[in-house]
Amino acid sequence: MVKRWILFCILAIICNTVSAQGIRVKASTDSSKYFVGDYIVYTLQTVYDSDIKIELPPVKDSIKTLDYIAAYKPVIEEDNGVITQINKYVFSKYDSAEVIIPQQIVKYQLKGIKKTLVTKSNEVKILVTTLPVQMSGEIKDVKSPITLPFNWLIVVIALWISLVLIGIYFIVKIFWWDKRKVQTAVTAEVKVFPHEAAINALNTLKNRKLWQSGKVKEYHTELTDIIRRYFEDRYYFSAMEMTSNEIMNKLRSKREAREIFDLVYDFFTNADLVKFAKFHPLASVNEEMMNQAYKIVEETKPSGVEIIEKPELTNVF
Repeated sequence: MVKRWILFCILAIICNTVSAQGIRVKASTDSSKYFVGDYIVYTLQTVYDSDIKIELPPVKDSIKTLDYIAAYKPVIEEDNGVITQINKYVFSKYDSAEVIIPQQIVKYQLKGIKKTLVTKSNEVKILVTTLPVQMSGEIKDVKSPITLPFNWLIVVIALWISLVLIGIYFIVKIFWWDKRKVQTAVTAEVKVFPHEAAINALNTLKNRKLWQSGKVKEYHTELTDIIRRYFEDRYYFSAMEMTSNEIMNKLRSKREAREIFDLVYDFFTNADLVKFAKFHPLASVNEEMMNQAYKIVEETKPSGVEIIEKPELTNVF
């Protein structure tokens, strides 16, 4: 019995030593201080050997001190048998407080060992404050409306201009308008389709190389505006005035858009993270956003081109 107990202790020490060397978990946020309502980007970085199987915790449910917003797609890289997995989550908080984000428990199994082991990340402390309000300023009365002096010259000039315009109208009506004949001719006008306008706009944005020159937020803003304008012209709803969630709800009712619903959701989620969550994406993410935009347009464009006939007035004397 004593030998078994000693053997168990030795195995536990060996497993802990191997686990300390084979897996590491680090938690962090993009800042330590936030204002109420700011987006808080929480990062969980797990580095482990390729022969280790891991199970990440449900971060969305385990962090009760913050309000969950969204999760970013995990980034996984492998180098010489070592895997680095980065998971990012977006939270917010709507009252001021000093917040301690608790440790996250990661379960894992070593190769050849059935027992499930655990390791923990570090705690993260952040401070959420309200916007400063300046109370020392002097309270001032509301200014009274400015009254402009009455100018008779402007009235006289306006009357003369009105009389001249009325005279011109009657001259045209008597000597020209009533005598002309109107023949309606139909001419074909080729319409620029929404998908063509969107592709042209995407090509122009791509050639401007905004994110390559450091203008990442401007790049994502213009990219999403192109897709919003395309949805507005393609499906006839005010996408430019809607939030991303409102656009997604509109697309649910469009049969041809259902197949790319997940693609559109990822596209707007990534763009919102860059524009509102102070997130700095990798170069590969910027390129993938452009590819997603092209794919959204290509897979929802109509199958044919329509010619709209427009009546045009032709003068015959």
